[in-house]
Order: sequence, then C-alpha cells, then structure tokens
Amino acid sequence: MKIFLDTANLDEIREGAALGVVDGVTTNPSLMAKEDGDYKEMLKEICDIVRGPVSAEVVADECEEMLRQGREFAKLSEYIVVKIPLIPEGIKAVKKLSSEEIKTNVTLCFSANQGLLAAKAGATYISPFVGRLDDAGNDGMQVVADLVEIYERYALPTRVLAASIRHPMHVLEAARACGSLRKLVYAASSSCYGLADTPTREDHPIRPQYPYALSKYQGEQAAFHWHNVYKLPVNSIRIFNAYGIRSRTSGAYGAVFGVFLRQKLAGKPFTVVGDGTQRRDFVYASDLATAFLAAAESPIAGRLWNVGTGNPQTVNRLVELLGGPRVAIPKRPGEPDVTWADISRIKADLGWRPSISFEDGVSRILANIDYWREAPLWDPESIAKATKTWFETLSPGAEGRVP
Repeated sequence: MKIFLDTANLDEIREGAALGVVDGVTTNPSLMAKEDGDYKEMLKEICDIVRGPVSAEVVADECEEMLRQGREFAKLSEYIVVKIPLIPEGIKAVKKLSSEEIKTNVTLCFSANQGLLAAKAGATYISPFVGRLDDAGNDGMQVVADLVEIYERYALPTRVLAASIRHPMHVLEAARACGSLRKLVYAASSSCYGLADTPTREDHPIRPQYPYALSKYQGEQAAFHWHNVYKLPVNSIRIFNAYGIRSRTSGAYGAVFGVFLRQKLAGKPFTVVGDGTQRRDFVYASDLATAFLAAAESPIAGRLWNVGTGNPQTVNRLVELLGGPRVAIPKRPGEPDVTWADISRIKADLGWRPSISFEDGVSRILANIDYWREAPLWDPESIAKATKTWFETLSPGAEGRVP
C-alpha cells in the first residue's frame, strides 16, 4: 500500500515527505493554479522533494496534443507520471506513451470496465474516483476492489491509485483491497475520553463531549472492527496535545501554538482561555512520529496506546516561554481542566518514551516562527464568533447537551 498526496502546495509536500510516509504526489491544473510559480518548475521541485511518482496532468482532449504535452512533462524528471483522462483519445495516448516507456496515470475512472481498458492500453496507474462514485449513489470502494481482483487475476501490472478518498472507511477498504498491508496505525484522539480522570489510562470510559471527539472515536472503532472481522493489521494511537513546527491555526479549535505564534508576530496579546491554569499534555511532533513508527513496526496488532508525555504543562507556562501580553477569553464548555496521559502501556509494549522537553519544543518552534506569518490572526471578537455555536450547544442546560 502506498500513500500519495493530492496537492501542489510545496509546504504541504515538504511536510509529508519529512514524515517519511509519502510515496508520491498527484497534481492537476486546478491545484497548480492555486500556487505561485511556473508550472514546469514547480513540477521539477516537487519531484526533487518526493523522489517518487509525481502526476502531471495534460490539458487536451485529442490524442496528438496529449502526446505532445505528455512528452514535454516526461522530460522534466524521471519521476514524472503523465496524467491522462479516461476518454477514447486518452486511451490512444496511453497506448502510445506506454510504448515509449513513459509512465501514465489514467484519471476519471468510474467503473472496473473502464479500468480494464486503461490497463490493456498500458497504464501505469488507474485512479478510480471513490468519493464521486459514492456521491452518485454507487459503491466507490467496490470499484477499487474489483480492479485489484481483475489486475491480479490477469497479471496486469497497472497499480490502483484510489482517488477522492473522503473518510476512514475508504482508507480501511483500500487497505483491505491491497492485500499486502503490514500495519495500519490509526491517528485517534484523547478527546474521546471527555472530562476524564487523570492521569488517563486507555481503559478509561469513553465520553466524547463534542462532534470532533465523537468522529475520531468512531473512526477508531471502525479500524478495530476491520481488524476483528477482516484481520486487517491495525493499531491505534490516542494523541494528546500534539505540537510542533507547522501547527495549524484554522478552525474554531485551532491548536493553541499556531494561534499564539501568529499573535506574537502581529504584536497582539495572547488569547488565553480562562485564567490559564488549565494543563495540557503537550507532546512534540517528532516524539509522536517515533510512537507511530514503533506501533507500525511492532508485531502487535489490535492494540491502542495513549501518547503524551505524562507531564502536563499550564497554558500560563506556555505564555511565559513565548513572552508577551495576554487577554482572557471565556472558558469553553466541554473542555477539560487537565489532559494527562498515562503512558505506561506504550512504554511497556513498545519501549517508547518522549525525548523532547516542553522547553526544548517551544524553543524549536520559536526558531521557526516565520512559518506562521501568513496564518489567520485570531482576536477575542473573531474567536467569540467562531465559537458561538459551541457555547450555544455545549453550555450546561443547553438543548442537545452531551449527558
């Protein structure tokens, strides 16, 4: 099983490549148009970053023009894969390009019959649009499974690249279809515990307090269901408060680091929830990555682990390390006063331990603070607007309150 990023954003690609889990990139003209720079130069840079298959899409509906564009793309790098639409002229172009040993990715596939034609023409990859098929009332993952079976039965070398993936079940079914998965590690969330006793063990009752927490727990349950029923090798990591370079700032629940760093760059006060004495079990991204690697490489399957440091820090301590003025905003209902992972299980099972102290992690982030210069700038007013529904729904006594 391989993972491809569907983007042309160089920062996203670098981030994925740094994790060591990205095998390739797919692009299209719409994605490229969102970025600044010359199309071909960007493709070459993406190839240099990924050092794996990079799909570059032709913009034509006639075979000869597809061939011209495809040959030009192929000259840019040995990693280029020419992306061609699954139409009659496209099948002709794939046949010709494959005879010239130019790799192709046939896109806009909506049936196994179409995928068979593309494979017979010599396509390197076929991209069935799973989400779009589901949107139309079909079963997109069944098309993926059918293609895998057909290609294996008739010894066709075309690889299936499932596109338009929408949710965890798509990932699980793609993993099941590939038939050679070593391990799938699900990124779960400690938010599933709700307002938990601390330090929190993995057997703590599940009490999600808001939709995100519930959705992450449901995804984890689906992963273990696939493990139990289909014997898919699955583990899960319940992440506590992850932070690191490129922490996100978007959404009403944007990570505190990203919010604070943009405020620091703008010379604005930090928007501290409540009195700042709430504690969070912050775990640095590189420590989290080693935990995922250990969970993937272990022979253990069907197991879940908490990942934090077991040493929660106050928001006030974060403000102290960042340095700057502050302004208080109301505490959000449904949020715990303390998150604190009991990490004894992962220590015992996998020998994992965090290695980055909180002070060291904050120092590393401050050394890269310019990353957040173009991030959204939050203030008390914009936060109040973004969290209005949160307060209306989750405040004590509100209709729909989680019991």
